[in-house]
Amino acid sequence: VKYRDGVFEKAKVSFCAQGFTQKPGVDFADRFAATAHPTALRTVLALACRERWYLRSSDIVAAFLTARLEEEVFMEQPEGCNEGADMVWACRRGIYGLCQSGRSHWLKMTGLLRKFGFKPVTPDNCVLILRRRAPGRALDQDEDDSEPLKALPGDSVVVMAIVVDDVVTTGNCDHLYKEVMDFVKFHYSITEEWDLT
Repeated sequence: VKYRDGVFEKAKVSFCAQGFTQKPGVDFADRFAATAHPTALRTVLALACRERWYLRSSDIVAAFLTARLEEEVFMEQPEGCNEGADMVWACRRGIYGLCQSGRSHWLKMTGLLRKFGFKPVTPDNCVLILRRRAPGRALDQDEDDSEPLKALPGDSVVVMAIVVDDVVTTGNCDHLYKEVMDFVKFHYSITEEWDLT
């Protein structure tokens, strides 16, 4: 139950799978929660401060439920469901508690951002950068387009750090940020966007 200023706002229920019963190599191939490394996250924050860029955070609603599972996963019905005593549920999407849910969400999220033009920063694939060259500026001969952090004056940059189902975003162009967030909101429901100070 959630209250705001002492007034009832909404009731929430969490549905979790018993992922602790899954067997590696049988029920899932890989398990991890996509989280930007603390050093990478501090670097993103320091970059935003040094360059005086905006710094915003967003929360993706039910992030795990948006990603399809690659494996076949079955689970027992929860108490109170009477769809037949011998029936089980087939999970087609990731739910909280499954070992592969975090990985499935990360694969979907980074795949969408790559389609938009983001490039992952190595070695931390949870930090992605989008750089758009200034209008009319061609790629110089000695300029390496594989280095997205190497932005020249006039270039627009957006940096996103993924922390499970939260995204920390910074950059130098509000117009490009809005374009990126409109794209993300087309694929995900986002509860809040707030400035970090």
